[in-house]
Amino acid sequence: MMALLAYLVLVNLIACVVFLIDKRQARRGLYRLSERSLLLLCLLGGSLGAFVGMQLMQHKTHKRWFQMQFQSILLMQVAGLTIVNQL
Repeated sequence: MMALLAYLVLVNLIACVVFLIDKRQARRGLYRLSERSLLLLCLLGGSLGAFVGMQLMQHKTHKRWFQMQFQSILLMQVAGLTIVNQL
């Protein structure tokens, strides 16, 4: 259980930093990560960190397609946690 917690803390920290860096890169007109890569990071458990990064920098908050995908991932994760918690 501690390993899972450590993984989630790490992946969320990474997700937050990656979203902050991607926004900085966007402002500077430099190379950026694809939306697919950002969503994969969320899917791997970094949704909370991604959300924090998005809110801090107002990054990807107005992209409807991205937000729909992000919210779908978040909904699946919450549903999964709910199911596991009831077992």
